Amino acid sequence: MIAGSVRRGVILLLVAVVVATMAAAAVAKDGVPYEPIFHIRPPKNWINDPNGPYRDPVTGKIHLYMQYNPNGPLWGDIAWYHVTSEDYVKWTRPESPVAVWADKWYDKWGAYSGTMMNNNYSEPVMVYTCTEPENIQRQCIANPPKSDLHGKRTLDNLVKSALNVIMSEDMIPGIVAMENFRDPTEWWQDPTNPNRWLIAFVARIKDREGDNAHVIVFSTEDPSFQSGYSFSHSLYVYKYDLDHMFECPDFFTLKQGGEHYLKVSTMPSHRDYIIYGSYQLNTTSKQYVFVEDPARSFTFIDYGPFYASKTFYDPILNRRTIWGWTNDELSNEQIIANGWSGVQNMLRTMVYDHTEKKIKTQPVPETRGLRLDKLVDLRDVAVTATPTEIIASNTNNTLYHEIVARFTLADPTTFAAATTYLSDSDVPEVGVMIRANANLSQYTTVSVRMPGGGPGALRSTEQTETYPPIKIFAGSSADNCSAECNKMRLCESYTFWGETNTCKLYWKTNPMRSKDDATSGTVREPLLYLGRTQSGTIGSTAPLHGRAPFATATPNGFELHIFVDDSVLEIFKDEGLETLTGRLYIDNGADTTGIAVYARNAGAVTVDVEVYTMDTIWKAPTPNAAKNFTDSLYNLLDTLIADREGDNAHVIVFSTEDPSFQSGYSFSHSLYVYKYDLDHMFECPDFFTLKQGGEHYLKVSTMPSHRDYIIYGSYQLNTTSKQYVFVEDPARSFTFIDYGPFYASKTFYDPILNRRTIWGWTNDELSNEQIIANGWSGVQNMLRTMVYDHTEKKIKTQPVPETRGLRLDKLVDLRDVAVTATPTEIIASNTNNTLYHEIVARFTLADPTTFAAATTYLSDSDVPEVGVMIRANANLSQYTTVSVRMPGGGPGALRILHLLGETNTCKLYWKTNPMRSKDDATSGTVREPLLYLGRTQSGTIGSTAPLHGRAPFATATPNGFELHIFVDDSVLEIFKDEGLETLTGRLYIDNGADTTGIAV
Repeated sequence: MIAGSVRRGVILLLVAVVVATMAAAAVAKDGVPYEPIFHIRPPKNWINDPNGPYRDPVTGKIHLYMQYNPNGPLWGDIAWYHVTSEDYVKWTRPESPVAVWADKWYDKWGAYSGTMMNNNYSEPVMVYTCTEPENIQRQCIANPPKSDLHGKRTLDNLVKSALNVIMSEDMIPGIVAMENFRDPTEWWQDPTNPNRWLIAFVARIKDREGDNAHVIVFSTEDPSFQSGYSFSHSLYVYKYDLDHMFECPDFFTLKQGGEHYLKVSTMPSHRDYIIYGSYQLNTTSKQYVFVEDPARSFTFIDYGPFYASKTFYDPILNRRTIWGWTNDELSNEQIIANGWSGVQNMLRTMVYDHTEKKIKTQPVPETRGLRLDKLVDLRDVAVTATPTEIIASNTNNTLYHEIVARFTLADPTTFAAATTYLSDSDVPEVGVMIRANANLSQYTTVSVRMPGGGPGALRSTEQTETYPPIKIFAGSSADNCSAECNKMRLCESYTFWGETNTCKLYWKTNPMRSKDDATSGTVREPLLYLGRTQSGTIGSTAPLHGRAPFATATPNGFELHIFVDDSVLEIFKDEGLETLTGRLYIDNGADTTGIAVYARNAGAVTVDVEVYTMDTIWKAPTPNAAKNFTDSLYNLLDTLIADREGDNAHVIVFSTEDPSFQSGYSFSHSLYVYKYDLDHMFECPDFFTLKQGGEHYLKVSTMPSHRDYIIYGSYQLNTTSKQYVFVEDPARSFTFIDYGPFYASKTFYDPILNRRTIWGWTNDELSNEQIIANGWSGVQNMLRTMVYDHTEKKIKTQPVPETRGLRLDKLVDLRDVAVTATPTEIIASNTNNTLYHEIVARFTLADPTTFAAATTYLSDSDVPEVGVMIRANANLSQYTTVSVRMPGGGPGALRILHLLGETNTCKLYWKTNPMRSKDDATSGTVREPLLYLGRTQSGTIGSTAPLHGRAPFATATPNGFELHIFVDDSVLEIFKDEGLETLTGRLYIDNGADTTGIAV
């Protein structure tokens, strides 16, 4: 990016700043004013564009370069600064951090933006815009020295090619001025010639249509990428940019063979946006070009100062991410006083949302590794116009923190497009106050709100151009202008002049003024909004905002994910469907660290909110941060992996040749991929056999059901990838290990007993207040053996035989007891301390066809059920049932009930929900017996919802079943037929000794 564009962007952003004398700046721990701790920047001086992000497939190390002034905090003398990481969490500044200096005749004006990528010989090559004095822009190459490539591979000193300059402005037909050719993309293979490589740049070209912004392509057949370049053609042309020039293009896909996207930076708005379309052959030119999709207009990546971004493909994690640069909003005098300027935004994942038809960006999951302490975890907090304080100011060092706030609106129609808001106080707004002082007289708002005004156009009104338009064109009417603004997702508002038939679309709404023959209006959609008028910042107080409709998936609310890093804010709405970066410069730092939530004119609103403190990226993480990073590695099973099928749950493999297991790890491949998990994410995988050389099994935990299950299959060689993968057996579907809260389990091989066992965790079903009163929460389940049943074709689990060593007295040993609908008492309540006991009940049915799949049960009282009453009181008015029973209803499908409808959508449920009427929907249940825990009469203060799952009679015992029940006060574990099916449950019964009876 060029000097002029930097100056222009800063001037634009400072329009609303009132110049004042320098106040004493807020100073971080090391004396640097307004210093962020988890955004990348040098200790001092100026930075701008991220450049050459590269992950070395040999060492696994991540390299990021950036534009840097080694001589001061203002733009100039641009070189390349270098930082590295092993894991995207902790970053290192090398001792000699400048990798490329502006020291040759061809780059004395600056070593501008560029790319690093492997050539056909798997060697990293850097291409950059080398700028001669008077801003003459050409392209040059630099390479790591061979001694480094074959040695430590630090990549911290890049040597310029003797062949430079390799591409020059005089090779481009129609170029307008010599300063308009810059910013290389990655290379890609020419679809028409496998031996030719293409690379794109931006240029300003006078073509047949006029003076326009072009993304142009050069080609080379040199596999080393060092030479042989010639101009090829224009990849994309845009005729509405006010500067006739883009910056910092990227041309990429999110998965191999997938759809192409074009990312550009545009100077008039100082924003970056995505263009959607297709890469296709132009039948006239016989060249592949990028054709814009008119049905999907451009989208901003961020509504704040996120600029000159660079996408980056990680070949180890198989994902594309994006870095952006955020500049400062201060005067040169203030920047000089601070001694530094600019940060790199947090690294973000890039995922295409097929429902919203746009790319969303959010922090990479590794960012969770920076979390230190969870300060707040609240649920269902009522939110009103009077702010509810979440964290008081001047506590817990919340200058560096992360907030996750999920708002639910009882009536989302309060955000109605058709409503007119006569004043700002009438506008519906829901959000979070951050950087607030003790009495909330100083704060910054992060919210979703409607724009002021109403759906009607404002006659005889035009916009003042504090912020320039994003597009100007000849329009036929004000209605046409309004329609174009609504269609263009960058557009917030418009003005149409009837006298000249001119339509201007604005990316940010300006103040209005009277003008005959002009008509203005705004798009009637919610805005993601950063309000700074009460912030106390010495920088700009102008609000930042952009269109942010409620997501299709969450029509009754939204999530705001906010990162506060002293002077830098990053905001992500609905998993990054919309994002906003902002700056705050608040001098009384620790006095403005409060957090509150509020809702105005929005009806009944509730919020779930979490707040974490954040660690620095420059120091070794504390034990908490290290643990969170270890946990975050499991998130590599999630959206990090943009595979050919979409956003899926992966079980991934790393490898090492270090026999001590201490080091040398590198990503290998995906062991298993599952595309139906609602969270796109597993937890706690285990990959194991039950005997040496035996069949492999995969155990995973799944968050939507909060259950663990076994996947059956085989471990076999993929002949394409030459990697061993786990291939699911379609003849044996998944099985739950347990039908209750048995989660995050861990299998364990005992080499002395030569057996594999499994531990599980059972959480509590109480409120936070009840848990705090108890003083403890959670138990580990009893250790269970794991055995594969070849008849039932599933793994069964039951308590290890050693559990019998806990038996004390045998209280009951009965045989052939007749069981009827009238419960038969086995042990009376309040005898023999039966809060802690084991029950083994083997039931035999004379006629097992009473559990017939073909039978319809009109009411619950008709359902066949056989089982045990536990924790019963003396008159059996209070009890819990453990039974085998049929599900209600019958074999016929229930028409006009909610399941399958006009969308041809099928949903499979692991637990049957209540039914309701719904046209064009059909529901039904599997007609098999259920293992069932009934708690409606239990007297528990926890959940009374039943727990159950499919439990057909075993092939070996077709006339009955065994229930093996362990009661351990509040914890139950139930095993049917030697663990073919199991169920864990919780009971919290206050009148303990009075409810110890057992009946059948």
